Order: sequence, then structure tokens, then C-alpha cells
Amino acid sequence: MSRRGGAVWLATPTTALGIGVLTLLLMALDVPLEAALHTLAAANAWELVFVVPFTLLGTVVARREPRNPMGWLLLAIPFVTVLQGIASDYAVFVYTHGHRGWPLGQVAVVIDSLGSAVGLILVPMVILLFPDGRLGRGWRRLPASSWPIR
Repeated sequence: MSRRGGAVWLATPTTALGIGVLTLLLMALDVPLEAALHTLAAANAWELVFVVPFTLLGTVVARREPRNPMGWLLLAIPFVTVLQGIASDYAVFVYTHGHRGWPLGQVAVVIDSLGSAVGLILVPMVILLFPDGRLGRGWRRLPASSWPIR
């Protein structure tokens, strides 16, 4: 972490690589968890088609251009998706399969609930901010005089 203007700057190439590797490791961790739940199926291969390319692309963009929000958004989408999937499987494991003594069951339920909402917010942001992380010319800020409520 380096300091720029008094603030801690976390958007570094090392952070991007760490998030990318963590996402792929969490995806690998999900396989034995789903095998224990007997929910491992070929239908789960969508993660390979969706998560791996987004993770690799987001890592490359965020490492090469750490100030561009597109790389971080492309990296956040698969991370949130994988984290939400693991939280969902863990919550099922804890509460459905009778392992209530295991830690962080309630945290897994919260992450599972919020993960979908965060994913639904991030995907439109990627579309709106493509390609350089700024709103295009077609989007403009409305002047305060045109607001209906004052």
C-alpha cells in the first residue's frame, strides 16, 4: 500500500492479483463443499464459463490500469458470485444437514442474501461505464432546476 495525498491507496497491481487468485481458490473450495452436499453436477460448470474469464480479464485490466474502475468491476463480479455461492452452500450445510455448531452460519446467510443484490448492481455498472470507467456522452447530469422535488 502506498500513500497518495494522505489516503491509503489499495488499488494496486498486487491487490488485483490477490483478489483474482482468491476468487479462483474460492471456486476450487466450492467443489468439495458441493460434493459433501451432493449438489455437484455438470450444471455447475457455468462457473468455469462465467467466473474464470471474468476473473482473468478483471485481473489483467486492474493490474495494468489500477485507476480504471472497469478492471475492478470485472474483478468484483466473479468474486461476489463465487463468495455468494460458497455462502449459500455453507448455509445449507450448517442449517439443513444438522451442523448447527459450526461457526459463521448466520454470516453465510447474510452473505448469500446480499450477494445477489450486489451482483445485480455491479453488472449494469459495467455496461454503463464501459469502456473507460466513465459515463458516455449520452449521459449528462440534470441541472438542479429540473428536479421535481426541491
